Amino acid sequence: MQRQKREEGVPSAVALQRAARGGDRGELLDKLAQVWVDLPQYRAADLANIAWALAKLVVHDAPLTDAIAAASIALLTDFRASDLSKSAWALARRLLKDCPLFDAIAAAAIPTIDQCTTPEISSFLWA
Repeated sequence: MQRQKREEGVPSAVALQRAARGGDRGELLDKLAQVWVDLPQYRAADLANIAWALAKLVVHDAPLTDAIAAASIALLTDFRASDLSKSAWALARRLLKDCPLFDAIAAAAIPTIDQCTTPEISSFLWA
């Protein structure tokens, strides 16, 4: 499923990731609210980026985390090795190792291990 580009600006997943990388944190709550609105439209890479950004920003929002996990499991076959390693790192960073998504990522990562870069392997090992 190809996601349409949003005409009104940067997709919320990318905006949230930029905020996590040191961008304008003042707009963080707006970005989190937009994530909820856009959640059904996200691709696998978007979900991995959101999980990474939330972990990097140390945002603990259990309902949002559960919704992202459910959406990620539904799209797990679309996750590339980089998406899997980013999501595993994010879950581990937030100490969420005992969850269905973590187990699903572990199982999905095995066949992709030969496609992983050194940083991706490092993220898997750390997680």
